[in-house]
Amino acid sequence: MSRDFQKELLVDSACDDFESRFRDGGKFPNVKTFVETLLSSPSAPKLGEARDSFKEELTFELLCVMLALDESTGTQIVNEQFPKLASRLQNELGRTRSEGSVSGLRPAESKLADRKLILHVGQRIREFELVEHLGQGGMGTVWKAFQSDPVKRDVAIKFVRAWVTSPSMLARFKNEQQSLAILKHPNIAQIFDAGVTEEGHPFCVMELADGPNLVEHASVLDFDVGERVKLFLTVCRAIQHAHQNGIIHRDLKPSNILVANDGNKFRAKVIDFGLAKVVRPESDSDLFQSSPTVVGQVLGTPDYMSPEQTSLGSSSSMSEVDTRADVYSLGAILYELLTGSKTFAEHRLHEITLEEAVEVIRHQDPMPFRKRKSEGTTLALVSRELEWITMKCLEKNRDRRYDTVAQLADDLQRFLDGEPVEAAPPSQLYRLSKFLSKNKVLTTYLLAVTLGLGLVTAMAGLVLSKNRELAGVNAQVVEARDKTELAKTNAESVTRYLSSVFQEASSTRSGKELKVVDALSEAVTNLDEDFPEDNETKASVQYAIGKTFLGLGQAELAFPLLERSREIRQRKLRPEDPKHFEVTYALAEAAYYLEKKPFIIDILSQEMMQFVESGKDNSFEFYKTKCLLSVVRSLGREFEYVDVAIDAAERMAELRSWEDEDVLSAQVYVSDCIHKTDNREMTTKFLRAAVERLEKVYPSRHVSILKVKDNLGQHLSTAVEKQTRLEAIAILEELFRDTRETLGDKDQSFMEAGNSAGFACYRGGAFEQGRQIYEELYETMLKSAETDNPMWVYAENNYGESLIKTFYFQKALLLLKVNRERRKNSYPPDDARVYVAAKDLALAELRLGKIETATVRIEEVLRAINDPEYQTHLSPSTMNRFRRQVEWVLGECMRVSGDLELAAKILEENVSHDADTPSAVPPHRWLSLGKTLVHLGRTDEGFAAFDTGIAVARETQVSNEFRLHLQREKAGAFLFVGNQDEAELLLKETVKEYEAAIESQQLPPDFLPYLLCRLQQKMLAKNSKAEADKTTTSELVSTLTKAMGKDSPLLLEVLSGLN
Repeated sequence: MSRDFQKELLVDSACDDFESRFRDGGKFPNVKTFVETLLSSPSAPKLGEARDSFKEELTFELLCVMLALDESTGTQIVNEQFPKLASRLQNELGRTRSEGSVSGLRPAESKLADRKLILHVGQRIREFELVEHLGQGGMGTVWKAFQSDPVKRDVAIKFVRAWVTSPSMLARFKNEQQSLAILKHPNIAQIFDAGVTEEGHPFCVMELADGPNLVEHASVLDFDVGERVKLFLTVCRAIQHAHQNGIIHRDLKPSNILVANDGNKFRAKVIDFGLAKVVRPESDSDLFQSSPTVVGQVLGTPDYMSPEQTSLGSSSSMSEVDTRADVYSLGAILYELLTGSKTFAEHRLHEITLEEAVEVIRHQDPMPFRKRKSEGTTLALVSRELEWITMKCLEKNRDRRYDTVAQLADDLQRFLDGEPVEAAPPSQLYRLSKFLSKNKVLTTYLLAVTLGLGLVTAMAGLVLSKNRELAGVNAQVVEARDKTELAKTNAESVTRYLSSVFQEASSTRSGKELKVVDALSEAVTNLDEDFPEDNETKASVQYAIGKTFLGLGQAELAFPLLERSREIRQRKLRPEDPKHFEVTYALAEAAYYLEKKPFIIDILSQEMMQFVESGKDNSFEFYKTKCLLSVVRSLGREFEYVDVAIDAAERMAELRSWEDEDVLSAQVYVSDCIHKTDNREMTTKFLRAAVERLEKVYPSRHVSILKVKDNLGQHLSTAVEKQTRLEAIAILEELFRDTRETLGDKDQSFMEAGNSAGFACYRGGAFEQGRQIYEELYETMLKSAETDNPMWVYAENNYGESLIKTFYFQKALLLLKVNRERRKNSYPPDDARVYVAAKDLALAELRLGKIETATVRIEEVLRAINDPEYQTHLSPSTMNRFRRQVEWVLGECMRVSGDLELAAKILEENVSHDADTPSAVPPHRWLSLGKTLVHLGRTDEGFAAFDTGIAVARETQVSNEFRLHLQREKAGAFLFVGNQDEAELLLKETVKEYEAAIESQQLPPDFLPYLLCRLQQKMLAKNSKAEADKTTTSELVSTLTKAMGKDSPLLLEVLSGLN
């Protein structure tokens, strides 16, 4: 494909995407950011010195799109941001100057009008009158129309959209017409006519299918499982008809399957054959084989696209797409029809980058039905047979799918008829346990092993071939060939050995069913005798059996085999051999199931260290190390391996450059690990450098930059210094807004940024600011139905904590109760995250006066985490901080319950851990200690604790709100000891500061701690017989009671303690 044609396709694709974003979001993307992101993509064409000129051309085309869609806004943006192009737009688009305009750019109708497709209700195009705009797809806009001649009927007309002007895009339109003309089936929308408008825009007239899509139809009518399958079967028959006529659809998705009312029954209609591939003998061609989509595009819709369709710009790969691609897409539709969720709903393929979506489609497996939380009501009724059928369609390897749609349809019919289905279940455990005879065991098992070893063989050949290509040395050609032959021979040896194992086991069973676990367990006992020499064949057998045990759920049997296989390969093979990677990952998986997380860290760290010490720029080593960094960052014990991770990332940079994609990815992965460690100086230095490096390569709002900034902000927020915390909040709040604008409010990064920003405010003492951020995030996720997102658990809990800090105790209790149950359902019962939720719930209960309940709950948490056998994913320092928090809540429970001696003991010990650095103790702990000591009669010590807390708040917190709360509490302590004058003076000063903060809009007028302070001031005025506003006092009590609860000790102290 020529470079000019690539650029032409890229322009068309960009214009189409630009328009779609405008129509979806109601506003234009930032043109400069849009262009820079597109051209910086690794999959974009390499333009070299022509980059700047092409960038200007692309910008110009996008501005044309903008002006056509919204002349007023477009003109303003051009005048303000692109004044140099305004003149060119005027000249080339035939625009005339306006005497009153800034740059002379004003709307007109010449050349730009040629690109615009202007349609409206009532417009006549030949014998068709436009009635209603139905929607738009990737290349066409569709209208409902009334045909008056030669027959009277409603039809659908698809017009080529405004920017679809390249030869390949117009060819797609023609391709659809040709495909539909061939197909005659009751479940395929028929084509009636075709033509061209007077302005030169092609259109085709089709059968009208004006109902909802397949999934929506089943949901609205609340179809049961059987009804859904029957409806889906008609679609399968339609696609099989297309396949029999040499047409592969390649873009099957719910929106391309509409359900129309056909007389007295509903009928599914398959539409949009614009990406269809014609494979008939008389036309053995693929429109996209000779003219593939531009590099960086893929054919189809990601949520329903088969892995083989994701070969970016590969004409050979696209030409190999066959009917099994449609089988995959049908499986994705069936998955959604049965569960209510897309196959990769949690990855949001339509929101992430194309490269990220491709990675998911190729390497991630759809969530099993039993784990998928359905949005409908049918999930509980879906049988395992339907899950097997669906998962067979969704196999990554197309050879494992149904060969034809007819086979899929037949299996679905068997399900409806109550007959056994042909689809094998996706898990080895079920498949092997259901074998009915020893021959089936042998055949199926050996097939699985052969396929697995064949994959290893192919991988070895691929990696060695790639290394040969990089080195360019003839000797490596021979080595690659020898290695591949050796791997092939080894695979055959393993297969023969395992075959003999099953034959021997079978002969001793006397007709009884052969269990694979038993047969393999017997083989394991004879391994050393059968393979006295530790060679690759022995290691491969150990690996094959270990992997099978793992698939059967027997991790304890798999682990020692995989460990021995890895030891042999470490001694016998070169470090760069991919078989190391293969067995290491399998061993890590077994260790994970056996809860050997430290072991996982050790072996993966060793792999990375080998790379650091090897000093080789090896593509496989780069890939492996990048994968390792990606995996180990999610294991929950980042502090244990961060040094080797940093070394690996730095080594990658030394071998290549800071502009290399793998190197930059490694920086992001390491930043995910390092910001949770305790070495502040090293962490700050690394994260700031990572941001600088990324900003030199990527646009300012690139997702990698946003991620590392998030980590930097989180890290800075843990500092004690006020200025550092202010910087953290500024970084993270800006990140929260940027992420929403760049990625949308349904993106995982937006949710993470909101959590980070809110938590930074919380740490910095800006509790009201944090509450507002959490509230915005919480309500956004609630409206977006994102409550099944894992991030929801954190957002909900953090919102609850912020509500406690700002005195909304009633609302906090409701949220935290639900959150604790959610965490209990998501994590093991002894997981630290469950205990965090219990601690926060106990605090909410305490603040509402539920003292006994709170005490029992917090004692259970403390007892559990103090158990010497307790293990956690938290780092030692984080665990110690959590333990201090739990002890403080227990001390508060004792204080409020009246056990002041025990409270004092707990709280004094609590602050003593950081006695040398008072500022390291949060102000709320000094407050608790001060109140306890004053009430015990240890007045001087108590007021000293108050003063320390106030000083710490002033020194470390970015907002004055908690310091003012401390001052109000200190005034209460003055009243307790009978010093009313000091209390009045301090309350007056505190109210004045609150009102100054409200006037400067740092705090809202209804800030509850401020209202409580005003109430205390009024109650004090009443006791001193000064003038008091009883109505206002009553209103304050009502407002505070509603938020804090009538039994809140904090509120009762003010009301009862001062009367």
